[in-house]
Amino acid sequence: FVRLDPARNQNRGSGVGLGLAIAADIARAHGGVLRLGESDDLGGLRVDIVIAL
Repeated sequence: FVRLDPARNQNRGSGVGLGLAIAADIARAHGGVLRLGESDDLGGLRVDIVIAL
C-alpha cells in the first residue's frame, strides 16, 4: 500500500491504508458487500456497505 497524496496525515502516524480492505472483509463475513463510488452530493469517495436481510 502506498500513500498517493503526500499532503495527507504527514504528522499523524504511519497509516498503511488497510481500512477499506478490513471493512470489505467484515462486510463479506456478514454476507454483504462493500461498494465504492463517487459521492454526487459531496464529491469524493462514497462507500456503501450492503448487507441483505
